[in-house]
Amino acid sequence: GAYVGFSGALYSGYTWVGLAAGLGAGMFVSLFMVVLCVRLGLDQIVVGIALTLAAEGLTSLLHGAILTERPRLGSVSLVTIPGLSEIPVLGRSLFSQHLVVYLTLGLVILVSWMFRSTNAGLSLRAAGDKPSALDAAGVSVHGTRTWAVLATGALGGLGGAYLSIVGAG
Repeated sequence: GAYVGFSGALYSGYTWVGLAAGLGAGMFVSLFMVVLCVRLGLDQIVVGIALTLAAEGLTSLLHGAILTERPRLGSVSLVTIPGLSEIPVLGRSLFSQHLVVYLTLGLVILVSWMFRSTNAGLSLRAAGDKPSALDAAGVSVHGTRTWAVLATGALGGLGGAYLSIVGAG
């Protein structure tokens, strides 16, 4: 997510394109996790370590081959919350951030509510804790786990893209 997001932002000139590219890259890598762990039932720790090392190696190889110089992205605009950003010591660090930070905080609240209050949240919890109960309820355990892995891969890719675009630039 970090490499693809940075490259997407560098070549397109738009931060949001880079963030979307990182999200897509994370989802693409998580497809391997879906096939190997959810569908074939392989050990997720071993597969996760292998995918991490493979992605790190591929990133290093592509970075050395394509980005021969040290490119920098332009500065990213910050969203400042009036009043709160003037609080001494903590104001600028907490209330003057990129829009993705605030969207992510909203997403945390939304997902927390979803896990507690919706059928989809109950299905996701059951897919990990009691897959037999989920199967008895007529919900596909493989389908639920597939969507969960794809969503977490997308969020991991978005996080990597954010770090490389906004954090390091």
